[in-house]
Parts: sequence; structure tokens; C-alpha cells
Amino acid sequence: MGALAMIKRMTAKWHSIIGIAVISILGVAIFAHAAGQRGAASLQDQLVGTWMLVSMENDKKVQILGERPVGMIVFDAGGRFTSQVMRSDLPKFASADRTKATPEESQAVIRGYMGLFGTYSVEAPNTLRLHIISSSFPNWDGADQTRSVALNGDELELTNRTNSFGETSVHAFWKRVSVAR
Repeated sequence: MGALAMIKRMTAKWHSIIGIAVISILGVAIFAHAAGQRGAASLQDQLVGTWMLVSMENDKKVQILGERPVGMIVFDAGGRFTSQVMRSDLPKFASADRTKATPEESQAVIRGYMGLFGTYSVEAPNTLRLHIISSSFPNWDGADQTRSVALNGDELELTNRTNSFGETSVHAFWKRVSVAR
């Protein structure tokens, strides 16, 4: 075989190897892209975890639980949630027996604390439905309510239009502290 024929044969072989490599790389890239599309987490998946309250305000930007409210909301993968929010400056009771609180002490707690738990589901891209099993505000027991959701990474805003504070809307701002696995 002549030198020219041998060069042509080797060139053809290298073209085949390069072609296979390019096809393989493209295949991996296409597969990774498709997997990423399939693996895009749903809103419910993104909510799962523990969130700490940053602030809670009405439409007029008034901090309805004071300047440094505290609270936590937890969403689990099975569709259950629990939430507590409160003022950080709740007064201590004069008695160590909470059943002996004064009317003023009791009123401060009622005005400055809210706890509830139940189930949740995502109804639309930015809408969360809560079924409240029980609440520190008994009027909500057994109620279904919706919250508008704005989620940006580890920051969550839940807007409640059926709140218990007498305002038209309450915006709760949360920061993720952990992801339930």
C-alpha cells in the first residue's frame, strides 16, 4: 500500500473517532439538559423544609408583629405544615402558672401570637392552599385558605388575604434554614 493510501485511511479513521466523540458529547449534553428539565423542582418540592420568619407586614408596610417578630413554618414532603408567629417582645407573666395570667397578659398573647397546623397543596404556579386543622384562632379550625407565593431561592413571601389581623393583606417574609430530606 502506498503512503498516500495509508494517509487517507488514517485520516478517515480519525474522522470517525472525532465524529463519535462529538456525537457522544452532544448526546451527554442533550441528556443532561433533558434530565434538568424533568428534574426541575415543583413549587411543593421547593417549599419542603424549615423557614424562619424575617418580617410580617400589612399593605401599608406596618410591621404587625413589631420590629423583630419570631416564627417558624415547616412544610413536609407529605403535604403537612405547621406554623407559629409571634412578637419577640411578649411580656412575661407575673405568675409561673399560665392559667393565672391577668387579663392584660392574656390579651397581649392573643394579640401577639398565632399558631396553626394542617395540610397544604399547590393549586396554581403561585398559589398555596392550606387546610387548617387547628389554630390558636379557633375561627380558622377546619378552614381552607389560600396564600400567594413568591419564592426566590431561600427567600419566601406568603401573602394572606384572609388574615386575622383586621388588615386587607398580610405579607410574611421567610428565610430557609434547612431542607427536609
